[in-house]
Amino acid sequence: MASPLPAQERDRPFDVVKTIIRIFQFVPVLFCMLVTVSCERRTHFVFWSDVDDFCDGKVFSICLDKEEGIQAVQFLEHGSGYRASSQSDSWLVQWKIDALKEGQTNYPANIIYLGHHEVIQKLHVPDPVHESGVELATFRSGPDTNYVVREEYGFKQSDVVEVFKVSGQTVGQSLGKIEASGVDRAVFNRSRREFFAWKPFPAIYACSNLSVVKRIPLTGHFKEFDSEFHRVENHLAVLTDDLRFLIAVPFNGGESPQGFNHYKAYCYDFSSDEVTAKTIHFGTNDTAISAIENVDNDLLFIAYDDSEKLALLNSGSKVLAELPSEDTRFFNFGSNFHWVYEKKCVFISKSKIDLDAAHREVVLRSYDYDKGQKKQFILNAGEMKIPQLKP
Repeated sequence: MASPLPAQERDRPFDVVKTIIRIFQFVPVLFCMLVTVSCERRTHFVFWSDVDDFCDGKVFSICLDKEEGIQAVQFLEHGSGYRASSQSDSWLVQWKIDALKEGQTNYPANIIYLGHHEVIQKLHVPDPVHESGVELATFRSGPDTNYVVREEYGFKQSDVVEVFKVSGQTVGQSLGKIEASGVDRAVFNRSRREFFAWKPFPAIYACSNLSVVKRIPLTGHFKEFDSEFHRVENHLAVLTDDLRFLIAVPFNGGESPQGFNHYKAYCYDFSSDEVTAKTIHFGTNDTAISAIENVDNDLLFIAYDDSEKLALLNSGSKVLAELPSEDTRFFNFGSNFHWVYEKKCVFISKSKIDLDAAHREVVLRSYDYDKGQKKQFILNAGEMKIPQLKP
């Protein structure tokens, strides 16, 4: 009979099993430590977007923005995570309307580089966000190439309207800025040559240099209009191109149970210091006023009816012309619908949704509602390049 194994030899298999069990007990702890310290998923992204469209019948402009960066998500984290880095570049691109040709691709007359904005974010450090440059997505294009206007609301502690000089193919120094309030946003007229602002005092300002065109006295009637303007959120705010009227169309005005019935316009006449309310009816139920201009001393309105048909009406709700409504945006009407009332014409711009396309293509359609003529143009912004700036 073989002699029995020593006790140490008999217990060795059990010691190995115990060791393995102990190791596995610490695996979750080690995994969590690694995840907490350094483990995160990172993905690269590039987005192109059209942040502003403008047309006055002479020039069509778009502001293009390219954003590129790194999106980081911690392991075991729910949600989209955070942007570890993001850098944006922006351009103003312009076409001359008279030079556009149907049936061919039209390339721009001007491409102006607006600048660079960069944000770097690191977790678990005392100062996690480093930012440089100017927030770009707030630029407004316009009819001229010697300046651009930038609005900034809600990004910083102070809200501003700022104008920048354009030097060649780039944006140069600031020509000045107005401290504003996010509640009292500036109201630009259709030509974007002037705007009304409450701060630092109620006045009409020139976009080109922020000079005061007309200071508005704080009369009893103006205060009455001001209370209507700020009573509820406005569906539409208008400074007429002739600088005569400041107009507000409230969201329902607190008067109607209809969710989309924006039928009443409160109008303040700068020349006569009078407040009037214009009620427009178009269709059988809801009416949404979307644009207003004072043309030959008559307030004209563009409005949707309840079936989302679009028409030009006078202040007595008489339909003067039916307008195309396809591809127009109900709640963000002025973003791609451009009314050139002097020429009795409208332009509708539509950009292809292609986040990765560096060559931005826009379809611009025009409709002459006096002659009933329609045209369509294909616009291509070409390749967006960052110029080599002199130090």
